Amino acid sequence: MVASRSLTRTLFDDGMYAVALVTPVLTLPQLVLIWTNRQTAGVSLVTWAAYTVMSGVWLIYSLLQRQKPLILSQACLFVVDFAVVLGVVIFRT
Repeated sequence: MVASRSLTRTLFDDGMYAVALVTPVLTLPQLVLIWTNRQTAGVSLVTWAAYTVMSGVWLIYSLLQRQKPLILSQACLFVVDFAVVLGVVIFRT
């Protein structure tokens, strides 16, 4: 029973790396629209700025806790979220 729980936890932990990589990828279509088409209509600067701040807070937490999947995910999310904010600021008319 203990070995089964350990294997399940290991598999789940390994799966979190996939989640950590997929989550920021889900933001890429928004980023592409902003940076290639310069389309910012309907994009909330306040919301994306809040996402960026929250990603930064989560990144600090994950660094303090030494949680590699969280570090990976939040570092990627912070960069992508910040790129969305920057694009909105630059291209908003």
